[in-house]
Amino acid sequence: MALFSAVSAFDPSPQRRRLTRRQCLATGVCALLPSVRAAVPPAPVYATRLPGPAELAYDLIYGFISGRGWLSWQPPVAGRYQLRLRGEALGFHLLTWASEGGVDRAGLAPLRFSERRLNRAEQVLEFHREAGHIVYARRPGKEIALLPGTQDRLSWLVQLPSILRAEPALRGAGARIVLNVAGARGDVDPWVFVVNGIVPIERSGGGSVPTLHLAREIQGPRDLLGEAWLDPAREFMPARVRLAKADGGDALEILQR
Repeated sequence: MALFSAVSAFDPSPQRRRLTRRQCLATGVCALLPSVRAAVPPAPVYATRLPGPAELAYDLIYGFISGRGWLSWQPPVAGRYQLRLRGEALGFHLLTWASEGGVDRAGLAPLRFSERRLNRAEQVLEFHREAGHIVYARRPGKEIALLPGTQDRLSWLVQLPSILRAEPALRGAGARIVLNVAGARGDVDPWVFVVNGIVPIERSGGGSVPTLHLAREIQGPRDLLGEAWLDPAREFMPARVRLAKADGGDALEILQR
């Protein structure tokens, strides 16, 4: 109650500012208010059923560069999962994304995400679950409230299959799945996926594969376009993924071989 009173007592006048400052220092609110920013609204908590371990090979396109990619998924061992996406071209490293963490009632519960791209410094975010916030290594002092079910830029590729495996009703065309997704540059955004039904795709190694296509519903010009073609025959693990900025820039696409 004291914490609520100190916050609600704020008034812009100098007298009230001084009074509120004393209240703030007495209750410890001052240490919290500047650093922990509000996150997006809570997303639904879905039932999940994790897919089994997988090592998937892809053709990869990053901007104008074509190469090979590998997605490695290891369900929790001793309470910790491991997920990694690697990309190479002509012997050069293009990218490495890595997510690790545990599992809770909302599915995957990331603890750490790292993103390394060609000629760019590594970006890292950490999910401090006991403290209830997300911390960005390259942005000291910035913290965002951690809500149940929040994913990182890689873990959603397994969280979606986990939801679809557990909730068959969400596989129908027109169904919507909402995930809060944290990026490594200090952003947490709602990703609203719309299910577009079964769509066949051509694998790079030949042959057509029926996949369940989901696309993120774009809310603004700076949103990241996200599409996933999930293979029901492989526990809904991704057969194809495409990420691109709505306002342009390098796109990332992987297509299963």
